[in-house]
Amino acid sequence: MFQKFANKKILILGLGIEGQNSYKLLRSFFPEKEIGIADITELKNINPQLKKDLAKDKKIIYHLGAKYLKNINKYDVIIKSPGIPPSLSELLRFKKNKNRIITSQTKIFFDNIKKEKVIGVTGTKGKSTTTSLIYLTLKKAGQKAILIGNIGIPPLQGLQKSTKNSIFVFEMSSYQLDTLKISPHISILLNLYPEHLDYHGSLGNYAKAKKNVFGGQDNDDVLIINNRFLDLVPKSLKSKIYVFGLEDNIRKGCFIRNGYIYFKNNKKEEKIIKTNIVSLIGTFNLQNIMAAIIVCKILKVDNIHIRKILKSFKSLPHRLQRIGTYKSITFFDDSISTIPQATIAAINTLGEDVETLILGGYDRGLDFTSLSEKIARSKIKNIILFPTSGKRIIKSVLKNSPSIKYFFVNSMESAIDIAFKNTGKRKICLLSPASPSYGIFKNYKDRGNTFIKEIKERTQK
Repeated sequence: MFQKFANKKILILGLGIEGQNSYKLLRSFFPEKEIGIADITELKNINPQLKKDLAKDKKIIYHLGAKYLKNINKYDVIIKSPGIPPSLSELLRFKKNKNRIITSQTKIFFDNIKKEKVIGVTGTKGKSTTTSLIYLTLKKAGQKAILIGNIGIPPLQGLQKSTKNSIFVFEMSSYQLDTLKISPHISILLNLYPEHLDYHGSLGNYAKAKKNVFGGQDNDDVLIINNRFLDLVPKSLKSKIYVFGLEDNIRKGCFIRNGYIYFKNNKKEEKIIKTNIVSLIGTFNLQNIMAAIIVCKILKVDNIHIRKILKSFKSLPHRLQRIGTYKSITFFDDSISTIPQATIAAINTLGEDVETLILGGYDRGLDFTSLSEKIARSKIKNIILFPTSGKRIIKSVLKNSPSIKYFFVNSMESAIDIAFKNTGKRKICLLSPASPSYGIFKNYKDRGNTFIKEIKERTQK
């Protein structure tokens, strides 16, 4: 997969999970080759075990810290990690030389695989749940599924593990899809809301990246899409289209009628499962489930396997995860909800028992109007707010709910203390921030884990 780079000077840009895997693969292909590694993190702050492993390699050229992009012009090929924006001025200048290449694990993966073996899943929210459902159902049915992307292993690591009959289930972020020209054989677009605008620059650019999941499809390919986002599909698209939605007017795909999920193909309707016996809660998850069902039906998976997974599948960590009831208060961790629409969906799912809501985090400039209107229509009495978006959120909320109690906090410890003091018995405290985590927390996992830790510490004293 790297043979065409044999005589090139290669730089790995970004030392996260993908970057580390790219390094290992390159070193296995080219044991004597000098390899550049660039990352904004200083060497002293790199994971100790990783630093120890890298120290054994005397043919690494490091470019670390604030000036990590300064010497990229010394290289012919950059293998870029997904989270590094392609719009950085240094990268734009690098690209002006036509003899230079900026690539990624995703691009190299598609260059080395028949796309007929790939199921690509994207959307602003629900990717991990849908990807996991598809993967587990295919495995249950005896297929050689490999989980890659954000929730699985890096794409090229998956490629190394594959056999002739492997099928890849690929969770694809907008970062991975950005500039991609080849689309998976089966592509899923779950939804599209404003997100990652600091990376993409505008909602238009973000949508353009997401649409790359089906933009390169042809007559033999399949697009599965939420019926509310059909306007994103150009009339010129040649792929077969399956639709899913909560309404029962779907011509081809999945829908809900009288408490059952149905699959419809060639005018034939098939009752799949009762909605009240699936393990995941909420209409948001029902849409994820329907997308997964369509994939499995296309791949001729027996309904027995589909039903078994849908009945037993547990919510992934930090995705409307019930933590438990402590001191007569039930806590839910929905730290993954980094946009207002996801928080609204969580409130809708849990209903009128939500009394305390924890919001706020990194401010990406999103519009909180719809969330504040939802809060006004709910039974929520207390709002706990993290910086920096917390100030804008409460300003919006107070327009519709001037008497609501609110508290500004700078730690999860304070947030949980306030939640225990102000949430009534048999009521719900929900962490669903409507904002990314950066700042106080490393990521949404750190935020969710800290939430759980602080709850349990107070109940074990």
